[in-house]
Amino acid sequence: LGKIVEEFRPDVIGIRAMTFYKELFQDVTSYLRKQNIAVPIIAGGPHPTGSYNDVLEDGNVDIAVLSEGEITFSRIIEIILSKDEELLDQNILREIKGIAFSRLNNRIKNTIET
Repeated sequence: LGKIVEEFRPDVIGIRAMTFYKELFQDVTSYLRKQNIAVPIIAGGPHPTGSYNDVLEDGNVDIAVLSEGEITFSRIIEIILSKDEELLDQNILREIKGIAFSRLNNRIKNTIET
Protein backbone atom coordinates (compact mmCIF):
# COMPACT_ATOMS: atom_id res chain seq x y z
CA LEU A 1 0.00 0.00 0.00
CA GLY A 2 2.76 2.42 0.91
CA LYS A 3 4.55 1.76 -2.37
CA ILE A 4 1.36 2.28 -4.40
CA VAL A 5 0.62 5.58 -2.66
CA GLU A 6 4.23 6.71 -2.99
CA GLU A 7 4.29 5.95 -6.72
CA PHE A 8 0.86 7.40 -7.45
CA ARG A 9 1.43 10.51 -5.29
CA PRO A 10 -2.24 11.42 -4.72
CA ASP A 11 -3.26 14.88 -3.57
CA VAL A 12 -5.97 13.40 -1.34
CA ILE A 13 -6.79 9.91 -0.09
CA GLY A 14 -10.44 8.95 0.38
CA ILE A 15 -11.32 5.82 2.34
CA ARG A 16 -14.74 4.26 2.88
CA ALA A 17 -14.98 2.31 6.13
CA MET A 18 -17.56 -0.06 7.50
CA THR A 19 -17.68 -0.61 11.26
CA PHE A 20 -16.99 -4.33 10.80
CA TYR A 21 -13.57 -3.33 9.40
CA LYS A 22 -12.81 -0.51 11.82
CA GLU A 23 -9.58 -2.12 13.09
CA LEU A 24 -8.30 -2.60 9.53
CA PHE A 25 -9.30 0.97 8.71
CA GLN A 26 -7.38 2.28 11.73
CA ASP A 27 -4.36 0.10 10.85
CA VAL A 28 -4.35 1.42 7.26
CA THR A 29 -4.57 5.09 8.21
CA SER A 30 -1.95 4.65 10.92
CA TYR A 31 0.35 2.83 8.48
CA LEU A 32 0.01 5.59 5.90
CA ARG A 33 0.96 8.26 8.43
CA LYS A 34 3.91 6.18 9.67
CA GLN A 35 5.09 6.05 6.05
CA ASN A 36 5.10 9.88 6.11
CA ILE A 37 2.14 10.13 3.77
CA ALA A 38 1.04 13.66 4.64
CA VAL A 39 -1.76 14.25 2.13
CA PRO A 40 -5.25 14.72 3.57
CA ILE A 41 -7.08 11.52 4.40
CA ILE A 42 -10.84 11.88 4.15
CA ALA A 43 -12.98 9.06 5.52
CA GLY A 44 -16.56 8.25 4.76
CA GLY A 45 -19.02 5.42 5.08
CA PRO A 46 -20.94 3.87 7.96
CA HIS A 47 -18.09 3.79 10.48
CA PRO A 48 -16.98 7.44 10.17
CA THR A 49 -20.62 8.51 10.14
CA GLY A 50 -21.52 6.65 13.33
CA SER A 51 -18.22 7.06 15.17
CA TYR A 52 -16.56 10.19 13.82
CA ASN A 53 -15.02 11.09 17.18
CA ASP A 54 -13.27 7.71 17.30
CA VAL A 55 -12.14 8.03 13.67
CA LEU A 56 -10.67 11.50 14.24
CA GLU A 57 -9.22 10.81 17.69
CA ASP A 58 -5.76 9.56 16.67
CA GLY A 59 -5.17 12.36 14.17
CA ASN A 60 -4.60 10.07 11.18
CA VAL A 61 -7.84 11.10 9.44
CA ASP A 62 -8.28 14.76 8.59
CA ILE A 63 -11.98 14.90 7.75
CA ALA A 64 -14.91 12.52 8.32
CA VAL A 65 -17.71 12.86 5.80
CA LEU A 66 -21.03 12.02 7.43
CA SER A 67 -24.02 10.17 5.99
CA GLU A 68 -24.44 10.16 2.22
CA GLY A 69 -21.21 11.88 1.31
CA GLU A 70 -20.88 11.81 -2.46
CA ILE A 71 -21.83 15.46 -2.92
CA THR A 72 -19.98 16.56 0.23
CA PHE A 73 -16.80 14.73 -0.81
CA SER A 74 -16.90 16.21 -4.30
CA ARG A 75 -17.39 19.67 -2.74
CA ILE A 76 -14.31 19.18 -0.56
CA ILE A 77 -12.25 18.13 -3.56
CA GLU A 78 -13.57 21.05 -5.61
CA ILE A 79 -12.58 23.53 -2.91
CA ILE A 80 -9.14 21.97 -2.43
CA LEU A 81 -8.48 22.16 -6.16
CA SER A 82 -9.76 25.72 -6.48
CA LYS A 83 -7.66 26.90 -3.53
CA ASP A 84 -4.63 24.89 -4.69
CA GLU A 85 -4.07 23.85 -1.07
CA GLU A 86 -3.35 20.50 0.51
CA LEU A 87 -6.02 21.01 3.12
CA LEU A 88 -8.63 23.56 3.95
CA ASP A 89 -8.41 26.04 6.78
CA GLN A 90 -10.92 26.13 9.63
CA ASN A 91 -13.08 28.88 8.14
CA ILE A 92 -13.61 26.93 4.94
CA LEU A 93 -14.20 23.64 6.77
CA ARG A 94 -16.84 25.26 8.98
CA GLU A 95 -18.82 26.17 5.86
CA ILE A 96 -18.99 22.59 4.57
CA LYS A 97 -22.10 20.81 5.85
CA GLY A 98 -21.93 17.12 6.64
CA ILE A 99 -18.35 16.81 7.89
CA ALA A 100 -16.47 16.50 11.16
CA PHE A 101 -12.82 17.28 11.78
CA SER A 102 -10.56 17.40 14.79
CA ARG A 103 -8.87 20.27 16.54
CA LEU A 104 -6.01 17.86 17.30
CA ASN A 105 -5.06 17.35 13.67
CA ASN A 106 -2.04 19.53 12.95
CA ARG A 107 -2.55 19.28 9.19
CA ILE A 108 -5.63 21.50 9.48
CA LYS A 109 -4.65 25.14 9.51
CA ASN A 110 -5.82 27.12 12.53
CA THR A 111 -7.24 24.06 14.22
CA ILE A 112 -10.67 24.03 15.80
CA GLU A 113 -12.85 21.63 17.75
CA THR A 114 -15.10 19.04 16.15
